[in-house]
Amino acid sequence: MKRLRKKSLLLLIVILLTTTFSGVMVNGQEDVEVSATYGFDSYVKFNKNMPVRVEVINNGSNFEGYIEIVVEREHQRNIAYRKEMSFPENSTREVTMYLPAISNMDRLQIEVKNHRDQLIKSNTLRLNGRRFVTDNLLIGILTEDYFNTLSYMNHEIVSDQMLFDTSLVELNSDELPEDVIGYEALDVIVINNYDTTRLDTRQYEALKAWVENGGTLIIGTGPTYSKTLAIFEDDFLSGEIRSSQTRETHLDLEGNDIITLDIQNIVFNEGEQYFDDLVTIMPKGAGSVAIALFDLGLEPMLSYQNNMLFSEELLKIAIPNTTLNANERIRYGGNSIWRLNDLLSIVPTENVPNMAFLLTIILIYIIIIAPIVYIVAKKLDKREWLWLIVPAFSVIFTGIIFLFGTGTRFTEPFVNRANIVTLKDDTSHMETYIAAISPNARDLEVEFPIEKSASLLVNDNNYYYGGMFGYRSAQSGEKDIITHTDTHTLINIEKTRAFSPNHMRMNERFDYEEDMLDIEVYYSGSGIEGTIYNALGYDLADVFIIYNTQLVKIGDVLQGANEVSGKFVSVYDPYSIRNEMYPNYYHNDRGDLSFEEQMNIRQRISIMELYFEQTGYNHYYNRSNTIQIIGFSHEEVISDIRINNKEAKEYRVSLISKEAPLAFKDLGEIELPIGFYSPELADPHSARVFYVDNFMLLEGNQEVELIYETKDNIELTSIAFKDRTPQVRNYYGYETFKGNIYIYNYVTGEYDEIQYRRETIEGEELQNYLDENEMIQIKLIADGDTSGAPMSLPLIDVKGRVQ
Repeated sequence: MKRLRKKSLLLLIVILLTTTFSGVMVNGQEDVEVSATYGFDSYVKFNKNMPVRVEVINNGSNFEGYIEIVVEREHQRNIAYRKEMSFPENSTREVTMYLPAISNMDRLQIEVKNHRDQLIKSNTLRLNGRRFVTDNLLIGILTEDYFNTLSYMNHEIVSDQMLFDTSLVELNSDELPEDVIGYEALDVIVINNYDTTRLDTRQYEALKAWVENGGTLIIGTGPTYSKTLAIFEDDFLSGEIRSSQTRETHLDLEGNDIITLDIQNIVFNEGEQYFDDLVTIMPKGAGSVAIALFDLGLEPMLSYQNNMLFSEELLKIAIPNTTLNANERIRYGGNSIWRLNDLLSIVPTENVPNMAFLLTIILIYIIIIAPIVYIVAKKLDKREWLWLIVPAFSVIFTGIIFLFGTGTRFTEPFVNRANIVTLKDDTSHMETYIAAISPNARDLEVEFPIEKSASLLVNDNNYYYGGMFGYRSAQSGEKDIITHTDTHTLINIEKTRAFSPNHMRMNERFDYEEDMLDIEVYYSGSGIEGTIYNALGYDLADVFIIYNTQLVKIGDVLQGANEVSGKFVSVYDPYSIRNEMYPNYYHNDRGDLSFEEQMNIRQRISIMELYFEQTGYNHYYNRSNTIQIIGFSHEEVISDIRINNKEAKEYRVSLISKEAPLAFKDLGEIELPIGFYSPELADPHSARVFYVDNFMLLEGNQEVELIYETKDNIELTSIAFKDRTPQVRNYYGYETFKGNIYIYNYVTGEYDEIQYRRETIEGEELQNYLDENEMIQIKLIADGDTSGAPMSLPLIDVKGRVQ
C-alpha cells in the first residue's frame, strides 16, 4: 500500500512538472529553427537604421514568448531589440525589426525565448563588413527587369565640390520596410517597370514618409507607366495622363548625341521640368520625386552614349543638398551628438529657486544669529541660552529654506524635445530629437506611440567610450531593451544617472497649412522691409533673415501681422551668424538677462548650429534667389510620451525655417551689397576649389570658370569685382586673389580680359557680357603658390534697375 502511494505521488509530480514546463521541454533546440537576413542585399549604412528580418519555424507545440536581437557593444551596454509574439504549433513566424548600424558591429545575436525568459533557440548572424558603407549614396533599384539594366546609374557624383560614390542594391517588395525608419540607409529609390500594387498599404505609407524625410524617389514610365504608377492613386502624385509618342532629344546634355525615346506624356500638377521637359522633379517635404516620361531600363537608353551623364545630372538635381551634406558629415565626422547633448541636457528653469529670495533668507539668518541674538542675550544676561537659541534658529531657518525649496525640486522624470521644422509653400518637414531625463538614478521605461517610429540615437562617429544614453560603462549581463508591441514602442533604460539625457529620435509630422507663416518682404536699398504674418499659434523669438552671406536681424515675430525691417550685415559661417545674433553671450557680458533667458539663448544657439550643420550652410550657396527666415519657439506641454507608465512634462524648443522669394520694391536704380550674387562652378569636375566660411577658395595655379545667375526682375547697369580682405577663420588663412580675370563675350564667343581692380563694365559694353537670361560667365587664371595659402575669389559688385 505504501509502495502504491509512493508511485502515485511520483506520477503526480511527473505530471505536474510536465504540464508546468511543457513549453521548455517540448520546444527544445531541435524543435525550433531560426534564420535571419539584414539590410538591403546585405548592404547597411553607418549610423542609419537597418531592417533585420527574422524567420522562426516552430516544429513543436505552441508557446508564448519573444524574438530578441542583441547588439553587443564594446565599453557600453548591450542593446536588445525585442518583439513579443505567440508561436503556434507547426508554424512559421516572420518579423522585421529596425536597429542602427554602428561601428565595429560584426554580428547580431538572434534569440527566441519563452515568456519566462528561458532560451529556446539562438543563432548568430554575421555581417559582411565589405557591404558596410559610410558616405556612399545607396541607391535601391525596384524593377522586374534584370537588375544590371540600370547599372549606368552606378558612378561618381560631384555636387558643390562634394564627391560621392554610389552603390546600387536590388530591392523586392517582399522585403521593403513597413516602417519609415527601415528606409533610412537608402538615399535614392528607383522604380522602373515594376508593378507597384505589389506594395501593401504600410509599405506605401512608409515609402511616402521616407521621401518627405529627405529621400529621393525616381520613377521611370514610358510604355510601362500604368503598372509603375499604379499605386500612386492618392494626391502624392497628381496629374493628367495624355498620349504617347516617339521623340528625338539630346536631353539638354552636352554634345550632339540624339536619342529616340518612347514617351508617355504626363502633365503633373506640380514640379519643374528638366532634360528637354522629359523629367519632372517635384519637392516633397525634405525630399523629392523625379518622374521620367520614358523607361529608364530600355534601349536605346541602355546603350546611349550619355546615359551616365544623364544619370549624374539627374541625381545632382533631384537629391536634396541636406541628403548630400548628411553623407558628407558621416565622412568627416560631425558634431551632432555634442550639439544634441548640449541642446537636450538643459534643466527647465521653472524649477530653479529664486536666488535673490534665498540669499535674503540667509542674510536675515546671519544678522539674527550674529549681532541680534548675542546683544539681546547679553542685555538679559542670559548668554548661556545661546546654546539653545542658536540651534533653534538654525532648525527654524533650515525648515524655511526646505519649505521654500519644496516647490522647486524635480521629483519625476521629464522630456526635453527639439524640433527642426522646415516649411515650404505647401509641404513641411520636422526632425525631432528627444531626451528622457530623470532627477535621480533609476530605471526608465519610455513609451512611444507606435506611429512615432521611435529609435535610439547613435553617435555620429562613435569614437569615444560613450553611449546613446550618456556615459555608462557596461557590466556583465546588463542591457537596454527596446520592445515593439502592436501599439507602442517601449525603450527600457537600466540604471540611468541623475539628470543624464537619454537621446532618442522619432518620426513626427508637423500639422501645417499653407500661409501659416506668410512672408512678403522686399529689398529696400540696404536691407529688407515688409510684412510677416504668423498663424503658427505661437510667437517666434529672435527671428532673422539670411540670403547667401547677408543677414538681417528682425527680432520677435508675434502672432498675427508684423511689420518688419532691418539692414544687411555680412556673415560667413554659422559662428558669425551666432555672434551677430548673440554678440555678448560667449563673452560673459550678458547684461540683465535672466537665467531663463540665458538658457533659452543657449538652446537657440545649439539648435541653430545643428540646423546649419544638417543643411550644409558651410558647403554651398543659396542659388535659388530666395531668402530664408529662421525663428525659435519654446513651449511646455504634457507629452504624449509616457515615462514609467506616467504622464511626463515636455519642454520643447523649436527652430522654424521657411524660404520665400525676395522681391524688389520699385526703387529705380539700386546697388546690391557686395557679394550679393554668389558664383557657381561651370564645370565642378575640373576645378580644385573648396569652401571655408561659406565661400570658395582656390589653391595653386589653375583655371576656373564661374557662372553668376542674376535675378529676373533686375536690369543690370554695371558690374565690377572687389578683392575680399584677407582673414584667418576656421584655422584657414587665405589671401586675396592673384592672377587674371576674363569675362565671356557672348557676341564674339571669346573671353575678354578685364583689369578687375580698376575697371567697371557698364552701359552698352555690359550687354556683350550678358546672355538672354542675364547670366555672367567669367574665367579666373590663378597665379598662386601651390604650397602657400589658398586664395579667395573676388566678390562681384552689381548695380541695376528694378524692372
